[in-house]
Amino acid sequence: MTSKPEMGRALAAMCSLNEMDRAMRAEAIERFVADAAAVSVIQEGVLLQFDRTGANARAVLDFIHVERECCPRYEYRVGSGKDTLDLVITAKGTDVQPLQTFYLGLARTPE
Repeated sequence: MTSKPEMGRALAAMCSLNEMDRAMRAEAIERFVADAAAVSVIQEGVLLQFDRTGANARAVLDFIHVERECCPRYEYRVGSGKDTLDLVITAKGTDVQPLQTFYLGLARTPE
């Protein structure tokens, strides 16, 4: 389990926003990730899977639009499976670990 301080350090390493804006954005990202059916580590990043609905497709595209502004060094790709909408976020080098730490820290834990 990822601690809040670890997640805060990871976000600070990833994000170009100032501290106040970064805190507000973190809340929005937390709500977005809460809607994911699954979050997993992949090589060089994370995979967020959502139920394949129109609302989730819009949410993913809106998310990418905003994230590209504050985290332009990450790559965002969208794909789909039979029942899922897949968002792949990847990084290079030393940016991979903070990315994975942050998103896995937000992931729902199985009940």
